[in-house]
Amino acid sequence: MAIGTVESSVSATERLTERRVQVLYGITIFVGAFLLFQVQPIVGKFVLPWFGGSAGVWAAALLFFQLFLLFGYAYAHVITTWLGLRGQALTHLGLLAVALLALPIIPSAALKPQTTDDPVLNIIALLALTVGAPYLLLAANGPLLQGWFARHFPGRSPYRLYALSNVASLAALLSYPATFERVLGLHAQAWLWSGTYVAFTLLCGSIAYLQLREARRHAANPVSTPATTSMAEDAAGDRLHPVRVALWLILPAVASAALLATTNRLTQEIAPVPLLWVLPLSIYLLTFILTFDSDRWYHPGIYAPIVLLFVAGAAYTILRPGRLSLVQEAGVLLGALYFVAMLCHGELVQLRPGVRRLTVFYLSVSAGGALGGALVAMGAPAVLDGYWEYHISVVLASVVVGIAMLRLVIQSPDSGIRFAALFGTGIAAGVSVTVAMLLLGKVNFERSGRFLVTRNFYSALQVQEVWASDPLLHQYQLVHGQTLHGQQFLSPERRAWHTSYFGVDSGLGVALQHHPSRAAGRPMRIGVIGLGTGSVASYAERGDVMRYYEIDPQVDLIAREQFSYIADANARGAQVDVLLGDGRIVLERQRDAGDLQRFDVFVMDAFNSDAVPVHLLTKQAVDLYREHLSEGGIIAVNVSNRFLDMTPVVRALAEEAKLEVRLFVSEDSLERGTNRSEFVLLTDNRAFLETPRVRDEADPLPTEKAPLLWSDEYSALLPLLRF
Repeated sequence: MAIGTVESSVSATERLTERRVQVLYGITIFVGAFLLFQVQPIVGKFVLPWFGGSAGVWAAALLFFQLFLLFGYAYAHVITTWLGLRGQALTHLGLLAVALLALPIIPSAALKPQTTDDPVLNIIALLALTVGAPYLLLAANGPLLQGWFARHFPGRSPYRLYALSNVASLAALLSYPATFERVLGLHAQAWLWSGTYVAFTLLCGSIAYLQLREARRHAANPVSTPATTSMAEDAAGDRLHPVRVALWLILPAVASAALLATTNRLTQEIAPVPLLWVLPLSIYLLTFILTFDSDRWYHPGIYAPIVLLFVAGAAYTILRPGRLSLVQEAGVLLGALYFVAMLCHGELVQLRPGVRRLTVFYLSVSAGGALGGALVAMGAPAVLDGYWEYHISVVLASVVVGIAMLRLVIQSPDSGIRFAALFGTGIAAGVSVTVAMLLLGKVNFERSGRFLVTRNFYSALQVQEVWASDPLLHQYQLVHGQTLHGQQFLSPERRAWHTSYFGVDSGLGVALQHHPSRAAGRPMRIGVIGLGTGSVASYAERGDVMRYYEIDPQVDLIAREQFSYIADANARGAQVDVLLGDGRIVLERQRDAGDLQRFDVFVMDAFNSDAVPVHLLTKQAVDLYREHLSEGGIIAVNVSNRFLDMTPVVRALAEEAKLEVRLFVSEDSLERGTNRSEFVLLTDNRAFLETPRVRDEADPLPTEKAPLLWSDEYSALLPLLRF
């Protein structure tokens, strides 16, 4: 009786110790995955302003994260394959200690770009220097600790830990815009993350110590253990078929490409800010959580037809642009991403190997993810002349439906299921071909009306000729996405008209025509962020100096070669220059060199489709603009936007700077070639504010929303969305 009691007590103690060790594994994996994904919006927000705030910056950053996830998985695979437990633990501990030298994760200002060349490699290099070492080890944490867990607890599946890590990743992404971004400044976020990384290092050290102790025990008693036996048996029955390995690459590549293509489509049409990075990535992670948690969450017979329905819906948004509201279109895009990713990752789980092949499986999955990301972030801008990657991802989604159905045909023991799956394969093939032909027809139709189509990292631009049969309305238009960026009449008598958002009734027209310097006949100095077609130069008169700040070199070429506003202004005796680079960075360099511009009017008209680069509308940005203004200068902000109400931000900036603010709204006119525009003018120039036109025609600034002051440390998008 006494012996039994002692044995029971020992057994209970061992079980308690096992539970504590399991909890330690769970906490370490959770913290590591949380840090792994929360670092992405933090450093992305640091880097975004340095490269113009375009959607391509986030795509390049996401490619970096996928590449270093691949490197982390490769590192985990190599050390678990070639090193014993002791070597694994010591190597990992040493690298964790070295990675601490990279903290805090705040990019150095010395890494700011010096040119406007394609910055993808620059972004990857900058992120590698800033967070490369910590991120790589965080990436390796999941597969490495799962391998250690499988040795420590034979018979227990480590794949549940993968689901746990994705829960942590999702929590990190969702908590960022909801909590961290709203409560903490950007530098405070970076320091908090760095401190938590130190705590994570200590947790990893504790598990590594357990591995060292396990290694000593094995060295003292090198008899085969249940863990090594089960893993050897697992390897014997788990051969790597080439088709299976190929699908480990293809399925995550399609899901990853769909993620980046969807994110691009959202951020190009709304704004490249963390909220709109987080939503697609959160959905993507949710599908990992569900599929790797349990087989009950995924069934191809349910998901395959739903995917085809969403493929049709996504194709509709492409074929009939502008028919859906912001919420409806975002719902279709995000819904399609969810079901496509569930299909890809669900099929991936059906093909997962046993524990022995765990690290090579994760290595293949990460390689597929990096491949899909590289094709969208680097391959598409180099090969495609428009944003056609989303079109391609829609077609690939229907192809994956066919792959899922074929797997059922091959593997299902039920003849009825095999027949239904074979029928589904045919439907998927038909949908793939039909959607591909429709989208190809749409692309060809769009390209047929454009005589110039070009694309680079910053944008995909098209110049089209319209109203060719009408001598008075005949014009060229510059289009990016669904947004018109400028136009010019071709008839000699109308070529110099003030068009697009800058008509004589626009806020900018009022500022340039009624500034006291113009009334006194003095030459004016005008600064403009955002070139477009160069339409603003139509206001430049003899002796005026106009400086454009433009980040996209191809916009400069188009404005000079396809439109004549700049050449005509120079011919009139004005001096019109285009300075390439992010407007804020170039203005900072001019200030630091003592070259203050003394602008009478400064225009903020930087668009990337309908997205407004946040860093150009912060308190620090406005302070910089004011340094470059002459006494009584005017800042004109184009807040025309389909999806964002920017007036609360501009109102807060005006209050902070103690400037008067006036809103001017102008309407469309086909005859005059103007578009509806909303301009907010900020100034302390009393003479300008008291001119009859400004006093009588300015509209009241909306007050429904509270002022929202943006700074380099804080910005929020959600309060500004127009639903």
